[in-house]
Amino acid sequence: MVVGGMPSAVRTYAEEDNYALVSEVHREIYDRICEDAKKYAVRRADKLRIQECLDSIPRQLSNEKKVFNYSDILIQRVADLKMVGSSILWLMNAGIIDVCHNLEEPAEPLRTKSRADSFRIYMKDTGILTYMLGSNVASGVVNGDFYVNNGALMENMVAESLIRKGYDVYFFLKEKRRDSEGRVVREGMELDFVVNLNGSITAIEVKSGRDRRSKSINRLPESGYKVDRRIKLAESNIMTDPSGIEHYPLFAVSFMEECRAPDLEPVDYIDDLKEALDRDASNRVRMMVAIFLSRKSRRELLVSRLESPGRCSVGRLG
Repeated sequence: MVVGGMPSAVRTYAEEDNYALVSEVHREIYDRICEDAKKYAVRRADKLRIQECLDSIPRQLSNEKKVFNYSDILIQRVADLKMVGSSILWLMNAGIIDVCHNLEEPAEPLRTKSRADSFRIYMKDTGILTYMLGSNVASGVVNGDFYVNNGALMENMVAESLIRKGYDVYFFLKEKRRDSEGRVVREGMELDFVVNLNGSITAIEVKSGRDRRSKSINRLPESGYKVDRRIKLAESNIMTDPSGIEHYPLFAVSFMEECRAPDLEPVDYIDDLKEALDRDASNRVRMMVAIFLSRKSRRELLVSRLESPGRCSVGRLG
């Protein structure tokens, strides 16, 4: 995530193994984006607005609701609003950002339920976003510190991973409603992502910090919205909890089309993995076992268990 996918950034990291040098490359790329905006934007006013839109993205993603707020671009007139719209379109056409729209409700067909006036903006390249968020976020990711304030980066990573896999990605945000006396008459609800996953309307929640609570996704069954699956991505084991929420590690977003763990309870030991394979030897379970074993702590556990007499070999799990 810190390096991203820009060829010059990838090449610098591959040759130098130095994140500071990669950050310098990101700075140069960012500067070139701003220079291109000044060079190719048709109207003079657009040139400034494009950079303002670009600079606002880390702030927008770090806000609680993450919804793009036009007022963050110093809008003073109706004409400015149109300029911001054209600036966003320029960034989209230049291949720098993706736009994810809010839904009226999480129901099919998702495309017709989307709202044009409510959206979030994600950077196509997470490396550039990491540079824009600042060195503390980059250092936190490099050092494996998931408690640093990097929720914006993790959410951006998940959004772009889903988009790269070909999914139309939306989110769902309903504000809390109060009556004239200030009493809550409708609880708010926020779903980080809503996608059609193999024909199933799926709500996805991303958690990367200390706060692992998921009030909205927990309340979905009694909300009246017909969502087929609920998935939570975090630094966690693979399991389905008693409420039916499927839990996967963050990087499992790369395997979303195959992720399905309806009967797999928390797995702690190699014997549990053997039993899971005996129950269901399908590719789905093998994929989940591969994800499980890829985590460093679990690999160490596997090695220690395999060194004991009577344990299965790695070949049995392949």
